[in-house]
Amino acid sequence: MRWSLLGPLIIEDEGCVLPVAGAKVRVVLAALLLEPGRVVPADRLAEAVWGERQPKNPQSALHNLVMRLRRSLGARATGNVRACQPGYVIDVDPSEVDVHAFADLCRACRDAHRAGDWTGCARLLRTALELWRGDPLADVPAPMLAGRERLRLEELRLDALGLRIDADLQLGLGDELIAELCDLTEEPGLAAIKTTLEDR
Repeated sequence: MRWSLLGPLIIEDEGCVLPVAGAKVRVVLAALLLEPGRVVPADRLAEAVWGERQPKNPQSALHNLVMRLRRSLGARATGNVRACQPGYVIDVDPSEVDVHAFADLCRACRDAHRAGDWTGCARLLRTALELWRGDPLADVPAPMLAGRERLRLEELRLDALGLRIDADLQLGLGDELIAELCDLTEEPGLAAIKTTLEDR
C-alpha cells in the first residue's frame, strides 16, 4: 500500500484509491502516518483532532474515530491501526509513506552531494520532488498539526530544490534552469534560489 500526505491524503492499494471519509478520521490517520510504527499518545491525537474544544469524553470519541478509520481502510489494512497504551499506532513501513520516503531520499542525496556525485544527487532529488502533489495535508483540517508539519515539509522541499539546482549547475545545465527558476520565483521563499543562480 502507498500512503500519501504530500498533497491531499490518499491511500492506494494495488492501484485503487481508498477513500477516507470524514475530516476528523483523516486527521487521526495523518497524525499516525507522520509517526509510523510509533505510539502516538491519545491526548496528542485528541489535541490534533479537536484542539482546545475537546468533547466531554475525548477517549471515547477518539476510539469511535479509530473504529471508523479501520472501516475505511478495509479488511487488508484494518489491522495496521491498533490500540497500544498510551494511545494508538499504525504499523506501516515508513518507506510506504511519501513524507518519509521523501525525507529518506533527501538524506541520500545529501550524501551524494557531499561526495560530489552530482548525477546521483540530481536523480535522487528529482525522484523525491516528484512525490509532491500539492500542499502537504491539503485536506486534513487540523490547524495545529498541519501548520507545524507544512512548515517543516516546505522547508525540506526548498532545501531539496536548492540542492537539485546546485547539482544541475555542477552538471552544466544552467541554461536549462532559467525557465524553471522564473516559474519557481512565483512561489514564496524561492526568490533566493534564482538570486543564487544569477550570482554565478
